[in-house]
Amino acid sequence: MTSPSSRSRRSAGRSWARSSATSWSGWYDVGVYAYVVVLIGRAFLPSASPSAQTLSVLGVFAVTFVARPLGGVILGRLGDRLGRKKVLAFTLMMMALATFGIGALPPASVLGI
Repeated sequence: MTSPSSRSRRSAGRSWARSSATSWSGWYDVGVYAYVVVLIGRAFLPSASPSAQTLSVLGVFAVTFVARPLGGVILGRLGDRLGRKKVLAFTLMMMALATFGIGALPPASVLGI
């Protein structure tokens, strides 16, 4: 039989591992986006100057740093009400869909812009 103390340590370890994995996957998406800033600028803003392309794409990147804390407040409260597992699954799915959406967008040359 395990003591309450060892169960709480095991639970804390699982929570730490899950939150680390979630944080890693979120920052991975942000890191990939930051890595391909120049390519995104060229694909979606071909007529702009290189500095305007980079600044525009980095402006969108900056929005993520505003959206993350707001999402944390909103989804944190929702997680307390509905269950953190459901909200975590929702958050991961939304990040994956956003990443897919960026990859699926056609470049400006296809759109005729």
